[in-house]
Amino acid sequence: MKNLHIFTNVERFYSSPTQLIFIENNVGLVSHSLTHFEKKILLKSPKLYSFKIINNDIYYQYENGGDLLVLNNNLLYKGKFYLSSSIIWNRLLIIDKKNLDSKQYEIHFIENEENKLSKLVFFPDIIIDDFKYLFIAVNTIHIYSFNNELIWQKQFRELLNSEEIILRNYYVYQNKLIIHLRTNGLPSNEYVTVVLDVATGNELHRTPQPMGDKLIDALGYTLYEKRMWISNPDTYEVQMIDFSEELSALDQDVPDRIGDVDLGTSVRKFEFSPQYFTIEYPYLYFSQNRGLQVGMIDIEKRKLLWHTEIEEDGVIKDLKSGNNRLYVHTTNNNLYVYG
Repeated sequence: MKNLHIFTNVERFYSSPTQLIFIENNVGLVSHSLTHFEKKILLKSPKLYSFKIINNDIYYQYENGGDLLVLNNNLLYKGKFYLSSSIIWNRLLIIDKKNLDSKQYEIHFIENEENKLSKLVFFPDIIIDDFKYLFIAVNTIHIYSFNNELIWQKQFRELLNSEEIILRNYYVYQNKLIIHLRTNGLPSNEYVTVVLDVATGNELHRTPQPMGDKLIDALGYTLYEKRMWISNPDTYEVQMIDFSEELSALDQDVPDRIGDVDLGTSVRKFEFSPQYFTIEYPYLYFSQNRGLQVGMIDIEKRKLLWHTEIEEDGVIKDLKSGNNRLYVHTTNNNLYVYG
């Protein structure tokens, strides 16, 4: 892969097979063709805060907690909306609106065709289907209906025998909730992944192994240090792949000094970012944890195919892929396109 283009002053971005859409600082909402990188200004506004795309409609707002607008549709929802924390589910855009009197968040659905609002009690962590949603708070799992009826709830300590439990990650696959927990104690922590039936809360399976920080194409993926876990939520099989030998070339010698005293160099071991990676099987597009290295691995052949290091002083804050392109967004608001 090679660096095809660098965009600067990028706040938030959306990628499709043919174009990039993003907020450019002091300009507004712009789009760029991915063939010739031609720029088109969709909305000129130096104060644009956030946008989201659903069914080819662009929702946007000028400030967090402000009115919500729809581009080229003359729709305006007045109130205190938080678009950046919204969830898209089918044809619904779910956003939260803070009630200043009760200090609580009211949840609203906006449906494109009818443009109607309906209120939920809690902000969903995951929309499960057209009838119910998941809400996790105070170390307790809650499943609610859209009529605000509690279907079931279960405390973390019912799944792991400890007074202090940390939630690591979770996702819903078909009719299963996969949740990964660990104890918070020394000298050692206990890890467990539990699979629960979404309809009843009954336990279906448990394992000490991770079953995925991300669910991609019906498989769970977890990255840690130089290792990858691939899990199948249908069969509960988990495969661990160690890339330590293949990725040793990414370890770096760094200067080691105390004040003005030069202590030579030490080795900084490369570690995967557990958050910023994507899968287009059999390829893993990865980034470095708290660093600027990115690369591509053939999972089946266990081979590092390509890697590079971005030369700037920020760190990576987002990574996406699609159509044989890799998009890397840094904290300096630079967007790198590789292909």
